[in-house]
Amino acid sequence: MEALTLNIPPNFNLTDEQFYQLCLANEAFKMEITGKEIFTLTGHLNSVSAVTVTSDSYKAISASWDNTLKVWDLITGREIFTLTGHHHSVEAVTITSDRSKAISASWDNTLKVWDLITGKEIFTLTGHLNSVNKVVVTPDNSKAISASWDGTYKVWDLLTGKLLFTLAGNLNSVNAIAITPDSQYAICVSGDALKVWDLVTGKEKIIFLGDSIFQCVTFCPNNQTIVTGDASGIVHFLRIEELTIDKNKIHEKSNK
Repeated sequence: MEALTLNIPPNFNLTDEQFYQLCLANEAFKMEITGKEIFTLTGHLNSVSAVTVTSDSYKAISASWDNTLKVWDLITGREIFTLTGHHHSVEAVTITSDRSKAISASWDNTLKVWDLITGKEIFTLTGHLNSVNKVVVTPDNSKAISASWDGTYKVWDLLTGKLLFTLAGNLNSVNAIAITPDSQYAICVSGDALKVWDLVTGKEKIIFLGDSIFQCVTFCPNNQTIVTGDASGIVHFLRIEELTIDKNKIHEKSNK
């Protein structure tokens, strides 16, 4: 690998982030991919159930069965915050694309919205009657959609913390959620049913019934194809021409 020398004046101290940006700005800088471990992030007292990374790749947020979340600096490997407040295991976590908020889902039947600048709780979202096991955020950062073992999905306003809609699933069988890039529709798989919900009206728009339990779902970049996998090992490609995706409302992930 060709070596790179950065000429930095003596006694000139760079923060980790400044050094990282300096390296990125220099076209001659190349990172060698070695497959070696960079950091081990320690501090949780029980199993880590989920992890996600901010859109700028500077921070990671981990969720644990020790009832906490931790925010990590991916440049230094140091812990920035421990987010406390849940009373049972934290099962899922997601981050808004503007990196300002994290939303956690817990077995205590609640979700919490966190300020990633201060590490403080903004809202507790209550209404589910059983453990919350999934949460996603719309690309425009206006709504969160949660899935629970109570068999429902709930749509939350992230500005006010208010519940907007409850969407019916199948009892004890809510498996996955995907959001269209214009933030208008949620695709939810529950049992052997795939449903498309309108996030403006809260109404069911499309239903597709399979022969086995759906396990996962995603939405293709062509804006008209849903891909879902079921428990029998089949991957279904569903072309949904009834969906009209508003390209003017598509929000790209922020990297600013």
